[in-house]
Amino acid sequence: MQDLISQGAAYFRQQADKHLSVQVEYRSTGSLVPVSVPAMVGMTRHEAMDQAGSMTRIESRDFFISTDYLSAVPKKGDRVIDPDGTVYEVFAPFSGNAWVWADRQQKIRKIHTQLVP
Repeated sequence: MQDLISQGAAYFRQQADKHLSVQVEYRSTGSLVPVSVPAMVGMTRHEAMDQAGSMTRIESRDFFISTDYLSAVPKKGDRVIDPDGTVYEVFAPFSGNAWVWADRQQKIRKIHTQLVP
């Protein structure tokens, strides 16, 4: 059964790359050469309560990138450039994680970014 699930997950990733992804450039901190990778684009709303009890909400633009294309672990300060040239920077909302696994097989990373003004 596990093999069937793995095959289905691999098929989904393959179809997502073909039909749901855009080509983005990923530039690691300190690297001069960006890597061109397919990425699905999404959004996450993050919430945190400060010590005074006020709720702070922010949104991140998320890029779902397979480890097949980007093996390096994303770090704060890395940059993602989408097809129209807009630049986003990897960040950790509310001092959390800059990325999380997006699937059970741990093949796709959901990378949190914010717009670079």
